[in-house]
Amino acid sequence: MLTKNIVWLSAIVALCVCVANTQAATNTFTGGAGTLNYATDGNWSLGSIPSGSNAEINTIAVTLADDTAGIANPAELWIGNGGSAGSLEIKTGGTLTNTSWLCIGRGGSASAGVSTLTVSGGTLTHGSGSNFVVGDNGGAPANIVLSGGTINSNAGSFDVANASSSIVHITQSGGALNISTGGDSFKLAAATGSTASYDMSGGTLLASGNSQLGSSGTGTMTQTAGDATFKSWLSIGRHTGSTGIYDISGGTLTATTLSNIVVGESGAGTLDISGTASLTVNGIRLTQNSTSSGTVNMSGGELAILNSISSTTGIYATYSDNAAFNFSGGEITVAGNCVGFNENTTWFTAAKAGYVYEETYNAGANTTLLHFVPVPEPGTMAMCLAGAVGLIAYAWRKRR
Repeated sequence: MLTKNIVWLSAIVALCVCVANTQAATNTFTGGAGTLNYATDGNWSLGSIPSGSNAEINTIAVTLADDTAGIANPAELWIGNGGSAGSLEIKTGGTLTNTSWLCIGRGGSASAGVSTLTVSGGTLTHGSGSNFVVGDNGGAPANIVLSGGTINSNAGSFDVANASSSIVHITQSGGALNISTGGDSFKLAAATGSTASYDMSGGTLLASGNSQLGSSGTGTMTQTAGDATFKSWLSIGRHTGSTGIYDISGGTLTATTLSNIVVGESGAGTLDISGTASLTVNGIRLTQNSTSSGTVNMSGGELAILNSISSTTGIYATYSDNAAFNFSGGEITVAGNCVGFNENTTWFTAAKAGYVYEETYNAGANTTLLHFVPVPEPGTMAMCLAGAVGLIAYAWRKRR
């Protein structure tokens, strides 16, 4: 009986090892079927679409326009791995979910070429407990191009430029990028020495956790249209030595759920507001730590501050010597009857030719409007003065 039990136990162990090896196997796209279709079994080294195995694409122009949900989902998904460049485009009708790491541009160097994920339709969902990484170790360059469809990052963090020499570009003209995890979930320029840009001209961005534009490297977000929503802290210039820039000239930025926008947390942060941009935020804090610098340049658009950070001012600077708010156009609305800026706030500069800065309290809405009003031309002022003098003289003569 003991011998039989040992035999059964050995068989179970062998089966478990076999299953583990199968799950850990890497299924590489070869194009063996003569096409670049992701959903063709013969195009993969293991003879079938990756299901539970790790998928590796080191081939340019691989496409997916077939619904593979519930049929074949890879564990780890590598688009460009070990010094080779790869690309995958998910088109309308394509559905792909992976259950572990998702990495675009892993290993290699700049000479390996650019690895690219393009989503023009369909849905890509990253699940389970590992990170979504764009530009990983080795510094291989990587791109995301999102013009339609949906990218869901539902686990770990969304790390952009995760190696010291990484150069990553994200371009969004449509579609939706949903980063649904908590904690430090969105890091643009995640590694020291990295460079990352995010150009948004349409579509939607939803980040549920903390977002860092310029996490440890140099991260720049440029928004000309589209809707960006941040549900927790938004830090521009997060760690010491980092540089973060958010340039918004159109579309909307909403950060109202929990926390404030920090411009210059421990690094150097810049927020540029212009054009038709519309921002609705809980508050703006400049320079949170002594190592930081924070600058806001506003020449147009609308900025609504829903909750005053301080009881006396609408926008606050912790280290005023390293802070600057340059206001030359647009309108700022601050909740409550509070002073937005005053002459003693040395880091606030208001300048617009032919206009004068003004603060107006609206008792009905309980808000204070910070804006500019035109200064009358000298000739107009003289006419108004002459008219006033004339009316006074006429009234005096009537009394006599």
